[in-house]
Amino acid sequence: MAKYFVGIRLPRQFEEDCEFWRRKFGAPRTIAHITLIPPFVWESTEGGDLLKLLGHETNSIRPFLVSGRGGLGSFDKRVFFVNVELGADFKAAQQRLAHGLSHAGVPPRKAPLPAPHYFSDAALA
Repeated sequence: MAKYFVGIRLPRQFEEDCEFWRRKFGAPRTIAHITLIPPFVWESTEGGDLLKLLGHETNSIRPFLVSGRGGLGSFDKRVFFVNVELGADFKAAQQRLAHGLSHAGVPPRKAPLPAPHYFSDAALA
């Protein structure tokens, strides 16, 4: 049993910009990303099963646009984020992944976290 999340890495230039700010604020070393699925527990002892599931669920996801809304923020003392705007294609990708994980035994969140905790940020921590 292990804890995972599903995220998307940023384009190299944005990742480098975020790394600058991560260091400036002293956030823990985690690659900057946009979270598709917040942390969840995977009960199987086989991580390969999760990779197969994610591969199957992501093979039909269409490219989507991410644009900046401006501004930095933080939650928990360790996570800094950049506000971004995510469209319908991003939300469809989230729903597809959440549906696939649900069928594999990962319960959906009972209530979504308040924005921008997971679904509308590029995390720097």
